[in-house]
Amino acid sequence: MTDPLVRGAVILARAWYRLVTLGLPADTRERRRQEIDSDLYESSHDEPRSDIRTALQIVWRLSAGAPDDLAWRIEQRRTSVPLLLKVTAGFSCAALLAAGFHVRALTVELPTVGKPIPRMAESNPSPPPPPPPSLERHPAAHVGASYAHVSYRLTGAEPAPVLTRQVRPVYAPVLQAAHVRGTVVITAMLTSQGRVDQVRAVRTSLLFTDVALQAVRQWTFSAPHDAGQGPYALTVTISFGA
Repeated sequence: MTDPLVRGAVILARAWYRLVTLGLPADTRERRRQEIDSDLYESSHDEPRSDIRTALQIVWRLSAGAPDDLAWRIEQRRTSVPLLLKVTAGFSCAALLAAGFHVRALTVELPTVGKPIPRMAESNPSPPPPPPPSLERHPAAHVGASYAHVSYRLTGAEPAPVLTRQVRPVYAPVLQAAHVRGTVVITAMLTSQGRVDQVRAVRTSLLFTDVALQAVRQWTFSAPHDAGQGPYALTVTISFGA
């Protein structure tokens, strides 16, 4: 035991037990000294450890056994009050030394910690992007739409039925702006209830025939006065851009 800490711990332990055995018979002091030396030997040879840990082990055993040492000393019934105060003061010194050894050991044993990583400044998160525009398509209202020019002729007995509902086909603005023109001629027959039937195009146009047929199918006429009159033939001419 060459380390100053270990030597200091051994000296402290022996000084403590000199205080505890002060005033006792010589044989009692010698027996106690032998017990102390045996305990110190075991503390330093229990298992391989650093000198700091050995010193801490000795001081720890000293501190933990101090109450038992005091109880043992009181049993000898030779301790005076001033001597007991000296023993208590010695125990306080031993406790302070043990605390000093413990703090030093912790300072030596702790691993070196690197520099703390600087904390990045918190920045306000960027606001979420706006939602994409709605893809819902609303049906286009025919605001300011242009309509095709419509004329019709009924062939049959007099008096002829009266047109009660006429749907005119829309002239698409894109076609109107491009000056696309066309004419569709449609023939149909009237039923006894005044509805159009057997609708067909006898003159077609590539871009306007379908819209013209859809419009004429929605026409209605008043019912003939005499169910026996007829049949009535309907001819409709629809001009886009005329």
